[in-house]
Amino acid sequence: MSDRALQDPALRHARRGLVISAVAIGIQAPFDLGTAGGAGTAAIRLAWTALILALVPAISERRPRRSHAALHATALITAATAALVIARSGGTAGPRFAFLVALPLLVAVLLPSLPWITLTLGLGVIASGTAVVVAEPRPLAWVAEWLLLASVSTGFAVVGSLAYRRSVRQALAAEHERAEVAARLVESDRRRARAERLALAGRVAAGVAHEIANPLCFVKANVRFVRERLQEAGPGFADATEAADETLQGVDRIAQIVSDMRGLAREGVQAVGACDVGALVREAVRLASGRQAAVRVEADVAPCLPTALASPRLLVQALVNLLVNGADAAVAGSAERRWVRVSARADGDGVRIEVADGGPGFTAEARARLFEPFFTTKGAAGTGLGLALTRENVQRCQGTLELLDGPGPGAVFLLRLPVAPAGAEEALPTPVPFVGVA
Repeated sequence: MSDRALQDPALRHARRGLVISAVAIGIQAPFDLGTAGGAGTAAIRLAWTALILALVPAISERRPRRSHAALHATALITAATAALVIARSGGTAGPRFAFLVALPLLVAVLLPSLPWITLTLGLGVIASGTAVVVAEPRPLAWVAEWLLLASVSTGFAVVGSLAYRRSVRQALAAEHERAEVAARLVESDRRRARAERLALAGRVAAGVAHEIANPLCFVKANVRFVRERLQEAGPGFADATEAADETLQGVDRIAQIVSDMRGLAREGVQAVGACDVGALVREAVRLASGRQAAVRVEADVAPCLPTALASPRLLVQALVNLLVNGADAAVAGSAERRWVRVSARADGDGVRIEVADGGPGFTAEARARLFEPFFTTKGAAGTGLGLALTRENVQRCQGTLELLDGPGPGAVFLLRLPVAPAGAEEALPTPVPFVGVA
């Protein structure tokens, strides 16, 4: 725990303590008129009060060094002036001399968090009080007893202030620790809730996939039967045959979606091998181009790209999701910024793929949580699973995915894949669904 947590309230208490001290000193001025010093002693007391009040504005939490210097100066002035007033109003024989011994204890009560101010005052009291005692003069034993009493009073005051300061420090540390524990508990509950939601999503996905899989087989078989009959009917049904072929492609995509949903419930094993990144990028662009007709989807693939280690299906699915999300972001902007661009380049011992869009980009808060499951910037229209699953797909391809700091508006995602080693087996492409997860 730093001293700043103690310093600010201590300085606030110091201002209040100085005001209280000045008032207590000033109200005794009328009593000085009845002493040997008379009006002169009263004038000294009033000047003492005015000086303390003048130093109060110098005490500020924003200027701790200046504040401590002012407090040390006030302590020395108080010790010297108190001794002068006592010397003029009866000296060691007067009733006020005992107050000089108690002065360090009184300051420790008023400023308990500032032990070094109390020590300065105590040393000043010892010095000024000794001067009063020696000036009378008093026997040596009397002087020694005074020094002992003043030193003990100062010691008790300083030790008491240090003990108070230590107890406050421990209390603040305990409070800070309690706050950290509470924050960790909140984070733990949030992670537990997120894990439960992911488990529930997996169970729901598995159930839905099971219900879809069986009727899908009948649909696929029936469409094939219809296509075969149309082919047998002759060239006059060419258009209908083409429609049946497209329907079969759609059924295959639905089957792949069902497979992806099953993957939420259990870990799927995807074949990773040498892939033609350029061909997969162009396939992703083809699949994503139909999502937003008003958005231009562009590809810039460098020639002679090295083959990379990846799963073709997972890589294309990841790129489709990034392109679709970029198109959704860009469509809300002006016409000249309605674009999504994917580029692929060789990058040292890997392949670098960037997906950029002309959308508004992300806030700092969104950037910090972008890949968290169920976090979405699309409101009710988003599921919050798209980027989390996309990063997982990229990691299964032994790659990495991150959001870059772009020079202007829009978002730029960087996907890195390792180059396939010599002799790596080629990964065969598999059907990829035309789907983007928000």
